[in-house]
Amino acid sequence: MKSFVKCSVVSLSCLWAFSVSVAAAGMEVAAPAAGVPGKVMHVPLVANIVTIPTREINHYNLGLFDTALDQYVKSGEYEHDLSTVDNTAETYLAERVQENLKSPHPKKLALVLDIDETSLSNMAVMQDLSYGYSPAIFDAAVDKAQDPALKPTLKLYRYALAHGVSVFFITGRKVNLTAVTEKNLKAVGYTTWSALDLAPMSYHQHSIIPFKSSMRAKIESEGYDIALNVGDQYSDLEGGHADRGYKLPDPFYYIP
Repeated sequence: MKSFVKCSVVSLSCLWAFSVSVAAAGMEVAAPAAGVPGKVMHVPLVANIVTIPTREINHYNLGLFDTALDQYVKSGEYEHDLSTVDNTAETYLAERVQENLKSPHPKKLALVLDIDETSLSNMAVMQDLSYGYSPAIFDAAVDKAQDPALKPTLKLYRYALAHGVSVFFITGRKVNLTAVTEKNLKAVGYTTWSALDLAPMSYHQHSIIPFKSSMRAKIESEGYDIALNVGDQYSDLEGGHADRGYKLPDPFYYIP
């Protein structure tokens, strides 16, 4: 399986033991990860792919990565691919809503959404860093609570609420960012939710999967059927506790 990993401005170690594929205009979404009950849906982003073996990466001009990402965003392909996946997810949710209305034993349907690059966009700060990453700069940007909504996901969110589906946000952001996250979500149109779960300050595991899957298990324990789980990372979807997951395109960074 290919993984698309964007180098941090702090370290090149993120280009770990996988090949990295760069598109001249657009990025390919990797194959669905194993271990996700139900179905992890995605839409391949077709482009001319240049595969660079990891062993050669130190001899390759990393500016090509920045150029490819910039073209993908500015061409409108990124927005198009986001819309394609979110619209497909909405179609599935509509089917589940109709089935539920006809059922003699209707369920409490739920939609789980990630936040960064799913519900809110950090594009401005990523572009300022040439699609790199600096924790201090990223946190400072989050503190401003000015991240715009990703419109296709906002549309999905509004559809869910309008049809009686409860919405839950689960994010890898730490709890010290709760207030600014709530402020930002409400400011751009995510006005209500059933729960907003942020990672505890004490959470230092290598992967975010245990935290996110445990939060989904908690939602199920409260009697909900998580019909749909949407995120930009495979780690948003792995670990079960959702009927179906949809992965949004994100060639900008990788979270295990």
